[in-house]
Amino acid sequence: MRKLIVIAFGLLLVMGAGIGAWFFVVQNGGTIASAAVLAEERDPVYVTFNPIQLPLIGANRVEQLINISLALEVTDQEAADRVVAMAPRLNDAFIQALYGALHTNSALIDGALDVAMLKRRLMEVSAHVMGQGVVKDALVQMLTQRQL
Repeated sequence: MRKLIVIAFGLLLVMGAGIGAWFFVVQNGGTIASAAVLAEERDPVYVTFNPIQLPLIGANRVEQLINISLALEVTDQEAADRVVAMAPRLNDAFIQALYGALHTNSALIDGALDVAMLKRRLMEVSAHVMGQGVVKDALVQMLTQRQL
């Protein structure tokens, strides 16, 4: 008799969970499935820029050449299209900001480039040109320093 009660209670528990899940999905209009579709649509979108070459000018001459290849991670394809349309303005702003940081040596730590500071500057410039929330991250794909 005791086994029968345990089995009946287990069946009621499983049936209740199934009915509850069905009711939840029907009441919410299938939001579980739509949440999965939304997560699938949020794949990252990247916009790659042409490499930027900047001189590091010393007291009397150009001491180093710095090459930076970067990509911007954006929120969606619409934002990527906007970034591509604004690429000349972004390139100009990137060159000004990075050249200014190199000129004041604020981008250098013991002669090496501070990549974290460069990324922060790129994000600030992107937000200024494109507006807040369009660019999610600035990705430095290649960075070289060549002594002259």
